[in-house]
Amino acid sequence: MLLNDPLGIKLINNERCDPIYLNCEGNLESDQNIIFYEDFDLMKNTKDLKEMGWLNYNVDFGNGKFKKRSKNGNVYMQISAYNSEEDFMEVWLITPKINLDQSTDEVLTFKTRSSFETGTILTVWVSNDFDENIQNATWKQLDVTISKGSKGSENTDFISSGKVSLDCLQGNIQIAFKYQGSDPNKTTTYDIDHVLVLGN
Repeated sequence: MLLNDPLGIKLINNERCDPIYLNCEGNLESDQNIIFYEDFDLMKNTKDLKEMGWLNYNVDFGNGKFKKRSKNGNVYMQISAYNSEEDFMEVWLITPKINLDQSTDEVLTFKTRSSFETGTILTVWVSNDFDENIQNATWKQLDVTISKGSKGSENTDFISSGKVSLDCLQGNIQIAFKYQGSDPNKTTTYDIDHVLVLGN
């Protein structure tokens, strides 16, 4: 589509299309107990994810998925569309069910590290009705901090997501890391580690 003049653009309304995030009002600073924690350190290979209750799913059935990686004794999950030959690569890494019925003031934190930055293409979601079919579930996006790395070299530092309240949710929930890449244009590499849910 080509425009000869900016006057050809007509805005129907002035509302922005910013993401709508889950907004819980729980206490982020209370003394809390571990409800769920995964640092991936006991994994021997990527296939162990299934036995651990995680789902590692490429929506278009491509080969690109999260993979086990390790460096200096630390194990983490890594995803990149680089050299995947996938024009559109949507991959979900979903936690096992996490039950919130016996706790309050639940808080999620995790760590990410990005490198070879070509844009922020990782988002994080939560659902309390996911049952095998991603498209049929109700997903709410979480307002988290995602690492931004350098464009030309590997980033060495993991950064915290910040604390995200899950206090307004009940029952079994699942956290999803959603990667939307495209080779060769959107290929940012992400490492994910230390996924933690705390509660009272």
